[in-house]
Amino acid sequence: MRLIIQLGLMAVVIVSGGGGAALGGRQYLLWVGFLTVFIVGTANYYNFMDGINCIAGITGLLDFALLAAYVDLIEGSAAVTGLAVCLSLACLGFLPLNVPKARVFMGDIGSILHGIVSVSVLRG
Repeated sequence: MRLIIQLGLMAVVIVSGGGGAALGGRQYLLWVGFLTVFIVGTANYYNFMDGINCIAGITGLLDFALLAAYVDLIEGSAAVTGLAVCLSLACLGFLPLNVPKARVFMGDIGSILHGIVSVSVLRG
């Protein structure tokens, strides 16, 4: 049930964002379907990793640091770079509580947000 709700809500968010609307018709529906599955899949992937000691934190730290470097390299939005840097530092702050034996987890909210934002930063 949770996956169905996530897919439905993400499809609504993607359609309301208007990205790819110029494609029209069948291509637009394929684009929305692909993005919906990709974003929800990435979010749930991070949620799965959260159960393994330190892997979600290290992946997030590297993921967002590399995204920040990439967006800066292509001279993208400073706001997107700042968001990626902040999330990378948040993962760094999370690591001492998750290494070597996990005492704290991101939980559904943290890991799903982490997955959604990592894909959204690439689109931004």
